[in-house]
Order: sequence, then C-alpha cells, then structure tokens
Amino acid sequence: MADLYIGFHCIKDISTEVAQEILTILQDGVCAYASCNGQGNVLCCWAQHVLGIDMVEFGNKYLDLSKSKEAGSVLHVHWHGELEKILSMCSHYCEGDGTMKTLDEDKKAQLKTEFQKIESNSLEVLAFAYKQVNQEVEKPKKIEERQIGKDETLKPLEHGLIFLALVSMKNPYPPEVKEAIQDCRASGVAVKLLLDTDVTTARIMALYSGILRSEEDIEGAVIEASDFRKKSEEERLKTIDKIHVMANTFPSDKLLFVQCLKQNNKVVAVTGSCIRDCPSLKEADVGVFMGAEDQSKEDADIVVLNKNVGTIFTIIKFGRCVYDNIKKFIQLQLTLNITAFTVNFIFVIARREVQLLPYQILWINLIMDVLGALALAIRIVQIPGESSVEGAGDPIITRRMWRNIAVQSLFQITILMILEMKGKVLFDEADESVLKTMINSCYVFCQVFNLITALVVFKKKKTRVHKNCLLVLGVVVMIIVVLEVGLIEIMAIIAHWRNLNSKQWFICIGIAALPVPVGCVANWVAVTTI
Repeated sequence: MADLYIGFHCIKDISTEVAQEILTILQDGVCAYASCNGQGNVLCCWAQHVLGIDMVEFGNKYLDLSKSKEAGSVLHVHWHGELEKILSMCSHYCEGDGTMKTLDEDKKAQLKTEFQKIESNSLEVLAFAYKQVNQEVEKPKKIEERQIGKDETLKPLEHGLIFLALVSMKNPYPPEVKEAIQDCRASGVAVKLLLDTDVTTARIMALYSGILRSEEDIEGAVIEASDFRKKSEEERLKTIDKIHVMANTFPSDKLLFVQCLKQNNKVVAVTGSCIRDCPSLKEADVGVFMGAEDQSKEDADIVVLNKNVGTIFTIIKFGRCVYDNIKKFIQLQLTLNITAFTVNFIFVIARREVQLLPYQILWINLIMDVLGALALAIRIVQIPGESSVEGAGDPIITRRMWRNIAVQSLFQITILMILEMKGKVLFDEADESVLKTMINSCYVFCQVFNLITALVVFKKKKTRVHKNCLLVLGVVVMIIVVLEVGLIEIMAIIAHWRNLNSKQWFICIGIAALPVPVGCVANWVAVTTI
C-alpha cells in the first residue's frame, strides 16, 4: 500500500530498521499532517495500520501547519509537503538508526534523482521534515487562532530542517478497477465493499479502489459487521444506504446486508470469488461469480472467468441495452397491432370492407419481427454522467411508452380512416383498388417510421448513436421498403392488385413519415412537463 523511505533506504521492517526515537518523530509528523488534512485519507489509514498511530487520541492536539512537541527545552516543529519544496529547506537528513548526516547540494540532487523515479510510479508522495528548537518559543495557539502561511513565528524556522522521511503511496489496484467503479457510480450504481479484514485495511482498499471518496468518509460510512448486526431491523434499513464499507464480515453478515438492501426495494447484484459467498450470491437478484470453481458457479447467474472487475460494468451496459431493446420492441408491436385491430374493428362496426386483411397483417408482423427487431438491437451509447436506473417493481411498460403508443396509434388510425373514407376525394385518379394498395402501403411505411421514432425518442436522457449503428438502421429501413414495393409488384401480377405509380409511392411515404415529427413533439412536451 505504501513504501517508507528514510535517508536513502526503503524501510522493509519498521520494528528492526527504524530507531524508536525516529519512529516517534515520524508519528508526530503524520499527526501534524492529519490535523491539516483530516484523518480519512489514505496516508492516515496507512499510518494507523503500519505506524501504530491512534488518530482518535492525537487528532485534536495538533496545529494547522505544524505540531510542536516539548521535551524539556527541545521543541520539534514539523513540516510536510512536496519533495522539492521540503528538500530546499533542509540542511541535514536522518538515517533509520537515528544518525544525523549533512545534506549538501550533491546529496540533495542524488535524493531528487532517486525519489523522482519513485514519484513517477506512485499515487501520492509526501516528504516529512522537522526542526529541533533549543530555545524558549511561544507555546502553540489554538487552531482557530492560527492561519496557514500567516504565522510569522514560524517563518524564521523554515530553513535548516532535518529531512525525516518520504512516504510513497501506491495503488494496489490496476487502473481499470478504479475506472470500472467510477463508471458504475456514474451510471447510478451504488458500490458497497464487504470484507473480512479489519476496518483500517478495508478503508484503505475502499479509498484506493474509488468505492469510498475522501468527502464520503464520514461517520457511518465504514462500519464493523458486529455493529451492523447489533442494530435493529428498522435502524439497518435506515442506515444501509449510507454504508460504503463493512469490515470483519462473515458470510451471514453479507447475506443479511443483501436482504436489507432488497427490503429497501433495491436491485442487488453481488460479486463473489469463493465458496463463502454462495449464500449472498443466491440471495441477490443477480449473482456474479469471479472465477471457475464449479460449486460456486451453480449459485451464480453470471460467471466471469477472467476475474476482471471491468467486465462487471460491461455486463451492466449490455443488460440495460437488452432491457431497453425489449421495451422498444414491445412499444413497436403494441402500436402495430393496436392500430390494425382498431381500424378493422371500426370498419366491421361501420359495415365497411375490411382494409387490412389477415395475410397483410401477417406480412407486416413478419418483416417487423425480424428486421425491426434487428434495427432496435442498436445499442444507444449513454453519455457519461447520465444514469438509467429502474427499480425491481417498476413496470416494463412505462408511462412514457404508453404515451408514445397512444399518440402513434391514434395518428395512424386517423390516417388510415381518412384514406379509406376520403381517399377518392383527395386523390381523383385513385380508384378503389388503388386506395386499398395505398392504405396497405401507408400502414407498412408507418411502422417503418414508427421504428425510427421508437429508437430516437425512446429515451428521456441524453444519448447518442454510433455512426455504424445508424448505417445498420438505414440498411434495415431500405430493405423493408424494397420488400414492400416488391410485394406490391408481385401481388399485382399473381393476385391482380393494382400497382402504384411513383407519385402514389411518394404520397404513401410522405403520409407515413408524419408520425415522426408528431412523436418528437409529443416526446418534447412530455420532457418539458416532467
């Protein structure tokens, strides 16, 4: 998690390589850092775990820029910050055994060269220095009476410091882990970390991976599993959303945590990598197992063999894509069939000839089920920062979908009724057989443009479609148009249908295109009123 450098050496074992006096001074320096930056960051967590610092005891005793410790007539004044800035104020450095050595310009250059290599491979690097003041100085004031950079009593001390140590914080996770977690959070997924390690280690892991941000590390964000068990059911349900990390967990604790989330109407996905995770994997709405153990795979819904955490976000994206495509296809099919049923029902009630015959409806269902489904399978790319989260109890047909279905169906019914009843008046050259062909063609082309409407105005949030996907959509639309024109020409030969001239084809396409602006306007009105 971090490397500690004292002098020119990387410390592997603090207990044997660092003198107690130097360790105590370093602990004081880290506590001074905590007084400026808070106790929830990665360095403080590491110091608690490795240096054995009790932040609760020391947290409120140190000043903003420095911390002074009086030992008889000796005061230790501490500095921390960037390596280059701290080195420029130092004249000596200490070894792990407590030996003090002169830090001349050559050694400073050597230290900079060595530590620059470390900085390039580290998440964060902090240098620590201190100064012994063997004289009477003003006792430190309270924090609220001191301001950083405005304490004139410290300025004369900012030279001749003793370089104490360099702490290099390393991220134990590859970049794709943090990136995947950030993508999940940006997509509206709350990520929780449940570990069987101690609280300090769990907090460090959460901070490094991006599950816990510094500003989120407040009271109740990181808890012990035993504390969670002791809470009443009402308290658990009330506080569970605030919990980011739970440490020292048993399999029963993970199972209880999942059950509480589900009681709060959350859709829960659990990832696990060992047999102990089987109960929570089985209880979750979606169980994702990271590995290849056969026994655990039986309880999981999804198995990630490569154990790549980034795969989880890919699963989420494709899952939402499939879910959205199902909803769009339902919207398309309901519009298509409601229109056909209503038009034929009205014609039967009015004792007029049915215009949409069964084989014509079968034909449009056939081409829309195959080619329409292919077009709707286009993956809409979500713009970063926009979330798409729906609860487990949300209906698959939303109010937005019902609105689109109602608007499109009503508009198509109106078009077909006008063509049937006023077609001869509107088109003088069209006889009854031509009108039947035009009605059938308008109905088919309406579904083609409804396909475009379902894809374009289906989403409330900002989205974009890849150029290649738009090309696929264009090809599908052209195939449907060619098939419809070919069907009319073939039926004109074998079933004595009346084929249409170019003008009539353009009229049918123009009329069928009207639902597109209507759908866009309806969608815009709905968005502005929400």
